[in-house]
Amino acid sequence: MPEIINLLVDTENIRIDKYISLHTDKLSRQKIIELIKAQKIMLNDFPVEPSRKVKAGDRIKIEIPDQESINLIPQDIPFEILYEDEDILVINKPPHLVVHPACGHSEGTLVNALLYRVGSLSTAGGNLKPGIVHRLDKGTSGIMIIAKNDNIHSKLGNMFERHTVKKFYRLLVFSIPRPLAGTIETLYGRDQKNRKKFTTKVREGKKAITIYNTIEQFGDIASLVEAQIITGRTHQIRVHFSEILNCPIIGEDVYSRNRRIRRLDDQGLRDVLAEVDRPLLHSYKIEFTHPLKQKWLSIKCEPPSDFLNVLEILRSKYGRK
Repeated sequence: MPEIINLLVDTENIRIDKYISLHTDKLSRQKIIELIKAQKIMLNDFPVEPSRKVKAGDRIKIEIPDQESINLIPQDIPFEILYEDEDILVINKPPHLVVHPACGHSEGTLVNALLYRVGSLSTAGGNLKPGIVHRLDKGTSGIMIIAKNDNIHSKLGNMFERHTVKKFYRLLVFSIPRPLAGTIETLYGRDQKNRKKFTTKVREGKKAITIYNTIEQFGDIASLVEAQIITGRTHQIRVHFSEILNCPIIGEDVYSRNRRIRRLDDQGLRDVLAEVDRPLLHSYKIEFTHPLKQKWLSIKCEPPSDFLNVLEILRSKYGRK
């Protein structure tokens, strides 16, 4: 079955392709234009051109065709189970593990690992995403909630939309956030110059909110920070810390390109950080009310060894004695 997205326009005088791009993370601008030309996007039940401007009250219907069939293979890929009952699974995703398959990439993902270890998974996310209610970037490690059936999947999905699932991250960043604690609230959207990136430097976009607190400082070189994301935009923490606080995450090479490493006087630390091959960002804690059992769950897991190794080096060299 194709995926259907319905949007009710809430603004004036903006191109339909741009409006859709600002209001869904699923489609690139080029893909939107392709769907419009294929008459898979309708405005008030009629086909349109990509340049057509919409107005408040207009109805947009988007039909996303099924992806080509992929034969999902169960694979024995290790991951840690933090909590399990008959409805949900809370797991610790290792770094470098892609969450779900895509066309041309059918193996070596968390979904393949789940199929190997879990007897039943929800189907509400589609054929390529059994059990997947939310996701983490490939390089991000830590806690994810997995749905075992469609009923719990729907309830969890609603909770994520209402922001009643509390998600906390630990991250190692360059420099010291100023102020040391606060709330970042910005508009957020795709970078018009690079559609694979996101930015706060937009005139129109979705709202993105991050609450953060600095836990440890290592001279003026780096900090250990906890961040709670109220909204769950793609790359949100990475962008907020890079663009708003000017404290890019260590290992981040999309939004900072590791420029900070070259400025360090400590050659040994430069060598260590140059070997970091992912953003040191870890989904550390998740808190929510179980939608069926109605019990409060607060689940933590410590960062993996690559994160802890860098943290210990920073503590030994620049931590408070």
